[in-house]
Amino acid sequence: MKRYLSIALALALLLGALSGCAGGTEVRSYSEDALNADPGQRVMDAYSPDMVVMKIDGTEVRWDEYAFWLCSTAKDLADEAGVTAIEDWNAVNDAETGETYADMLRNTVLKNEKQFHSLEAKAADYGLELGEEGAAYVEQSLQESLDSFSIPSEEEAGELLHKYYLDTDVLRYQAKIAYLYLLLYQEMFGPEGEKLSEEELNDYVAQNGYMTVKHILFSTVDENNEPIDESALQRKLDRAQRVIERIQEIEDPEERLRQFERYMRDYNEDPGAEQYPGGYCFTAGQMDAAFETASAQLQPYEITPEPVQTEHGYHVILRIPTTGDDVLDYNEDGTPYLLRSDAAQAIYTSLVQAWIADAEVEWSEGFEDLDIQTLFAKEETFWEKADIFHWFH
Repeated sequence: MKRYLSIALALALLLGALSGCAGGTEVRSYSEDALNADPGQRVMDAYSPDMVVMKIDGTEVRWDEYAFWLCSTAKDLADEAGVTAIEDWNAVNDAETGETYADMLRNTVLKNEKQFHSLEAKAADYGLELGEEGAAYVEQSLQESLDSFSIPSEEEAGELLHKYYLDTDVLRYQAKIAYLYLLLYQEMFGPEGEKLSEEELNDYVAQNGYMTVKHILFSTVDENNEPIDESALQRKLDRAQRVIERIQEIEDPEERLRQFERYMRDYNEDPGAEQYPGGYCFTAGQMDAAFETASAQLQPYEITPEPVQTEHGYHVILRIPTTGDDVLDYNEDGTPYLLRSDAAQAIYTSLVQAWIADAEVEWSEGFEDLDIQTLFAKEETFWEKADIFHWFH
């Protein structure tokens, strides 16, 4: 079920690639052996947390944040390969493209960084800041994250978060961007998509094939969901046909709709009619195939020339103009989810993807071509460094 954008939903959408480090998401658990063998624990300390790795659209990416994405992505790649850690980062991962594990790691991390920082930059372009409410959300989100890791307080977070390639600054930043993601959406489209222009809405409706209809169902089953007898079936079919003939006689569109609604009150046996008094707004694949096909062949205020049969019974369908206020579904709290919101969220998502694709990256010296193999190389023991065993050969 789709819902209005909320802070929680914004966080979920924004952190779709993140598996287990933000408040409200499932926390990944590593064994002590896995943590001890994990080269990511050393990578975190390779540079100062405040070291600027790059700028994306003018916003700084520091090492603590970059290392989080490096290490968590590297762990994901190792898990997918069924190993504790990738030993040879220069090995080919994709035979078709020649992409190495190192290439894949760099590309994935850069995409994730762009996702956050292009939003930060765009919010700044609109003059958006956290404010008191946003700052309170960030601190609440941080506390929820600490709770999810069973960390009693921020003062005790350092070593424990380090095991998951995190620190409190990174968690705060992620929460900040999630909040700005929602704030920017509301600035551009309104909380419920009310700032969406009619042109944008109409384009979305046309591109996605949305249609809106009202219908009268003459059910062909009884209260026990058993087929009704032949005589009753024929009476319902005759009545459906009479409704069609009478509506076709009315030329004025508004009067046609008013009369159709009167017949709906008298004859409609659709249990969903009360929940969707404005009719059904849908696109391909959401309704019975025969119902969809018949609806798509109608122009606004046209009625089906004959009853449409489905497993539910005989339908008399009147198509009506599609508007942004059409109800697509209902949110968990029972409020209607409107077509306008659906269109605004889809357009916003496309814009965000474009911002990510077009983000400008300015690397600090030495980081664009960071040697992944050396960075993640297994730390040698004293004896390995001394190569003492070589002496006995």
